[in-house]
Amino acid sequence: MVSLSPSFSRLLIAAAMARCVVAATDYLIVGGGTAGESNPRLVLANRLTEDPNVSVLVIEAGGNGLGNVNISDISLVGAAWGTDIDWAFPTQPNYYANNRVLSPGPRGKVLGGSSAINGDVYERGDAIEYDQWETLGNSGWNFNSLFNASKKGEQFYAPGANENIDYDLADHGTTGLLPTSYGGTAPEFHNTVIQGVVNAGGVESQDQAGGNVTGISHVTNARLPSNSTRSTSATGYYFPYSYRPNLQVSLYSTVTKINWASISRVSSGQAVASGVEYVDSNGNTQTANATTVILSGGPWGTPPILERSGVGNTTLLTSLGIQTVVDLPGVGENLNEQPLVPMQWQLNTSLPCPGSPFLLN
Repeated sequence: MVSLSPSFSRLLIAAAMARCVVAATDYLIVGGGTAGESNPRLVLANRLTEDPNVSVLVIEAGGNGLGNVNISDISLVGAAWGTDIDWAFPTQPNYYANNRVLSPGPRGKVLGGSSAINGDVYERGDAIEYDQWETLGNSGWNFNSLFNASKKGEQFYAPGANENIDYDLADHGTTGLLPTSYGGTAPEFHNTVIQGVVNAGGVESQDQAGGNVTGISHVTNARLPSNSTRSTSATGYYFPYSYRPNLQVSLYSTVTKINWASISRVSSGQAVASGVEYVDSNGNTQTANATTVILSGGPWGTPPILERSGVGNTTLLTSLGIQTVVDLPGVGENLNEQPLVPMQWQLNTSLPCPGSPFLLN
């Protein structure tokens, strides 16, 4: 009989605790935020678990955000940036900004993702941009198909006749789980600005949610108008359904890499994920297995996971000592983010310009 020293026994116990395997689920979703159109991460989790026989595990690097006024209070837009619920990704020197390093890229590190910390704008892109996805070979990925899917998730609260806001109800959904609105009566100052743009030769867009973003218009907000609180993918799609036993969320858990089904299948070019490895809130390495793994970390969060898992540019992966699973040079490259460029003017103080949460685009 071989006996172990107490110290070595404790070491073995610590090692066993540090690497645990979580029971397999049907679907494993990496990220509890908003990567893409209509907050798909938690939308997927919500829709899939409508079937009680389907199990879903969502792994989120942040917490649940409950009680954080920097999320719920619309008047505090921007206050969450640089806090513990913001990834605050560093950026490179910008050639067109005299090589300045602009402020870190804010991205939500909390359940609800960037919908919890963004500027509270709920707008769709131009139809031409979506149609380009189909032109590039992605059949069915066009504005019309995505437009209908997006409206399905929206619960639009139309402004009243006295609120001085033009809109087109056909451009919005009214039966979804994510409240959107204009927030109330627009200040007269906005109409003055809109008319000024038109007088200068510009155009007014009645409602940019319909796929035509040319021109100036009022901006829809992700906001419940009854109390002017922020709507997020978490408030719409998770919290009201967190009671479901087949919907599990692991908070403060950071996914490090994908686990592959088998080496033989990987070497033959058939890379099939069997689960992920992640570090939990206690710093322990865990393995979660699933029939289907969905990476939804967004353009900032997904590429590093892919590269650590062997999917990316072989030259880069080899230099880092990572075995290539799929040689895909575009992973982690060519990220372009549009900046927010505020412009300020000093106005005639006799012109009423009350502080308000309303935006013009």
